Amino acid sequence: MDRCNLLFCLLVLSSLITWSFCLENGLARTPPLGFSTWNAFPNVAIDEKTCYQLAEAIISTGMRDAGYNVFVVDEPCFVGRDQNGSLIENSKTWPNGLKAFGDYLHSNGMLLGIYTDQGPTTCGGCIASQGYEYKDMARFAEFGADYIKVDSCNRDVEPSHWATFRDAIIATKRPMIFSIIAQGQKDSWVWGNETGNLWRTTNDIMNNWNGVLSNLDNQENVPNIEKYAGPGAWNDPDMLVVGSPPSRLGSGLTPTEALAHFSLWAVLKAPLLASAWIQNLTADYLQIFLAPEILAINQDPLGVQGKKISGGPHSGSQLSSIPCDTEDVSQIWLINSDGTIRLKNFPNLCLTAQDCSSASGTPLIVYDCFPSSTACQYLNQKWNFVGQTIQSQLPGGACVAVGNNPLTLKKCDNSDEAERWSYNQSVGLFKNLESINTGCLGIANPHSFSSGEIYAGPLVNGAFAAVLFNRFDTTMQLILDYRDLGLPVSTTMLIRDSWKRQTLGTYENRFQQQLGPHSSRIITLTPL
Repeated sequence: MDRCNLLFCLLVLSSLITWSFCLENGLARTPPLGFSTWNAFPNVAIDEKTCYQLAEAIISTGMRDAGYNVFVVDEPCFVGRDQNGSLIENSKTWPNGLKAFGDYLHSNGMLLGIYTDQGPTTCGGCIASQGYEYKDMARFAEFGADYIKVDSCNRDVEPSHWATFRDAIIATKRPMIFSIIAQGQKDSWVWGNETGNLWRTTNDIMNNWNGVLSNLDNQENVPNIEKYAGPGAWNDPDMLVVGSPPSRLGSGLTPTEALAHFSLWAVLKAPLLASAWIQNLTADYLQIFLAPEILAINQDPLGVQGKKISGGPHSGSQLSSIPCDTEDVSQIWLINSDGTIRLKNFPNLCLTAQDCSSASGTPLIVYDCFPSSTACQYLNQKWNFVGQTIQSQLPGGACVAVGNNPLTLKKCDNSDEAERWSYNQSVGLFKNLESINTGCLGIANPHSFSSGEIYAGPLVNGAFAAVLFNRFDTTMQLILDYRDLGLPVSTTMLIRDSWKRQTLGTYENRFQQQLGPHSSRIITLTPL
């Protein structure tokens, strides 16, 4: 065995030895591929006619033959229960019923997915399954369901709730893929792989570029999250918004952004569930869904989730007053209606008081927005920009002030120039108004923020898949150093563009690529 293959085997083994799955139902050995109605029709009780039209479009466009075989009805909106407690379908919106639709899907080589919630009602306000878990899973089995999605609205999130659904699914004796939607709460990646086949690691994705970035960062900022994924159990940063129509969830993605989104989810071994008006997709978006070599990366039977190997945001970086620069992404901020002040290019990173104290001298950092636990109800991440001061919503109302680098909180004093800031909304800069210090709010050491990101992971044939990714609004040069893959610097790679399906040639030591704004390049690398 040569050295490259030996290192590859060691990397794979280091990924595998921590896997521990209790739900061995033999399903979802690769990430599920399919379609969900939710983002295409948010907050709508989807009807039978529309579902048949969408399924027909999935077949006619070639998506089914490409592997998109799961169709999730999200949501059918049941209208009540009969005297035996069984769910009653809506005869107006589903005159032929879910079983007939399931039969249609099965006859066309597809699978039926059904949505419900662990609470008394769903997120859309329809009847849900609390207290009826066994009854409802039996009912869904009667419909011919192959995939169950259980949401987390209107009831506290407790892992035991989904364990009950797991046991109820097993009791039906029908194979059904189990999708846990706990929005990443209670560290769903830790208990999810003991309970379901996939589990949401994030909030619902928004249908825009910041939504993609937020869900990407929210998942990838969890240390070693990839170790919880593998054949039969997958981290889920939410469905795709490739080609999704403008809605209350956002204005959508450009084709370039959509390709980056799709490529990242593929290498991260995320479930790939489309949610668009399939019959209205333009060729730009349809060809992304059908990209065979990118799909092959996602469906690689080794099942090792890729991870970020270089670049990108660093939660916990300290803040300083630094020379103003509109090209420095560490200085570009957005004031949000939820009280947070976020980095524009890293929407999951917030201006944060390092602890829950408003005492003078409390350091200021950027940190994951709304982390899973906090002692002060996130008030250390909420601010009021009033009268040229950035005031913390922590009790005591301290203000962001210069005078020390890194920056700290200070007792508010409207006469103190060190606490006064102007905010230029068009460029996103907070500029200090102190006469002797006119710097801007930014990262103390921003250099790590100026580079693009690379996500990569091993494939079953000894190769690697990688995405070179530029989230920024400007063009940049990215370099993939083979040492970041655990290989010797002298390694030579045969590199192939997985989107264009072109072999690029052999490259020794590294591969570099110039990328435009919001773009990516997905490649496979085979050691020679």
